[in-house]
Amino acid sequence: SDFIANSIFMYPKLCSELLSQGGVSDPLGFLEPKKVVSEQIVEGLSDFEMKHRLREIRRSFMVMIAWRDLTGRAEIEEVFSALCSLAECIISRTIEVVRAGFIKMYGDAISDDGSTPLPLLTFGMGKLGGEELNFSSDLDLMFCYPYDGETSGGSRSISFKEFFSRIVQRVTNLL
Repeated sequence: SDFIANSIFMYPKLCSELLSQGGVSDPLGFLEPKKVVSEQIVEGLSDFEMKHRLREIRRSFMVMIAWRDLTGRAEIEEVFSALCSLAECIISRTIEVVRAGFIKMYGDAISDDGSTPLPLLTFGMGKLGGEELNFSSDLDLMFCYPYDGETSGGSRSISFKEFFSRIVQRVTNLL
């Protein structure tokens, strides 16, 4: 596969690490990419570096998934599951990191009783929502938040609409 060869050439370090951790032989080695995503996608990265790391993670995990698929080690359901799990981890972590950056500037969107941060609800539509993501699928996402208000705890307060809109715009750009 040209995809596998090119990916290993472009990202040899991460591919090697995933291989040594059993990414090809052990389905659990790559069905749970949360650890790698959490270690690589961190606060303080430039957009350029964040995009580079997201591409590296995506391509490296897809090599393991494709290898298992092409060698008959994985059923199609495992392939779909692994691709969806990877996408969900990347999306969730990217939202967390982007939100943390905006909290430093604007504070956070907190519930009326002041006890909990409001979630940015993220729905996977299409193949992601149906858990049928394949190697060429795009991500169809829908975002929403519970209700309007103003952020608190930052140097400047903005509306929840503006706060969550900025998060979604940056996440969309990064992904």
